[in-house]
Amino acid sequence: ESIPDILIVIDTKKENSAIREAKATGVTTVGLTDSNADPTVIDYPIPMNDDAKKAIDYALELFAAAIIEGRKKPVRMVKAKKETKLVTNKTIKGKAK
Repeated sequence: ESIPDILIVIDTKKENSAIREAKATGVTTVGLTDSNADPTVIDYPIPMNDDAKKAIDYALELFAAAIIEGRKKPVRMVKAKKETKLVTNKTIKGKAK
């Protein structure tokens, strides 16, 4: 229904048409760029092996953690005795709810 804010690409050489479409629509691109790919077509290239399953899994875990961290937003500001406290989403066992 809407254009995404970001496109994460694992194999930038194979998915060049998706990258071109993202560029045409103004979507920011992040991609794993192996030595056989052109890093200049990506807004945020990440040089690494895009063929190894463990490397891809590791990168996807980092992307997921960054997205979760970025989605944490303040719920409201609470005033108490001349200071303002920031109240954020509740955490359960150390993880954001």
